[in-house]
Amino acid sequence: MVKRLVWQRREREHECCGQKIAYFLEREQGLTRSVPKMDEILAEQLVIRSQWKKHHKRGPVPQAHGPREVVQMDTLD
Repeated sequence: MVKRLVWQRREREHECCGQKIAYFLEREQGLTRSVPKMDEILAEQLVIRSQWKKHHKRGPVPQAHGPREVVQMDTLD
């Protein structure tokens, strides 16, 4: 029964994670389940992975040929 409720919630709200599903189940149905259990149920139908990609190519790194030639550009003054 809980699996069916979890999968229905996931179908209705596509980007809903295990923590949100656990919150909605507790609020609407009065069922208390842990987040790892929600992830275990979702893993039966989905491939669960981190949103951050580890070995992603990020582009060339500038190389300085003289002092102070390369300026860090990720901050604003």
